[in-house]
Amino acid sequence: MFGLKKSPLHKFAKHNSVDPGYPHSSSTNPFDSHDDLDGKKALKPSRRTSSEPMLTTQPNPNPFDDDVGKGSSSSSSNFLLSSERKKYKNDFHDSGGIENQSVQELENYAVYKAEENTKMVNNCLKIAEDIREDATKTLVTLHQQGQQITRTHMNAADIDHDLSRVWLSLFTNLRCLLRDGL
Repeated sequence: MFGLKKSPLHKFAKHNSVDPGYPHSSSTNPFDSHDDLDGKKALKPSRRTSSEPMLTTQPNPNPFDDDVGKGSSSSSSNFLLSSERKKYKNDFHDSGGIENQSVQELENYAVYKAEENTKMVNNCLKIAEDIREDATKTLVTLHQQGQQITRTHMNAADIDHDLSRVWLSLFTNLRCLLRDGL
């Protein structure tokens, strides 16, 4: 007689349940690799190979500023004067070009360039680690938001089911009243 319209949420509802349908992990980051040994979860250490450079200097707040933190650096270029560094930075243009330099000067230049490259690689590694950390935090946040959306959907489906029952009861009572002549 009275057709009840069911919402699209109704067919997906698990009534009287707010279970998201997948196991809930107590870990703060579901995207980290874990070893389950005797029920304990342990984080795997980061994989660093011996060929990767280790950052031993104080972190530089500005990755493009080579003059910050020179006093605490363990590099062998501490003996270089600022005039020699300036000469290296402009690739010997002021002193006749690279062809007119002594072997010792070229060796010092090679050391300087290697240290400069190491600093840049270490800065890139630091930036990559920061990006990875931010991406992990974003994934965790998205996962938590997905869980919240699932819970909200389940609550909406339960409300829809309850409303359907109320409407059915209302129409049944109305039909009885109309049949009995009010």
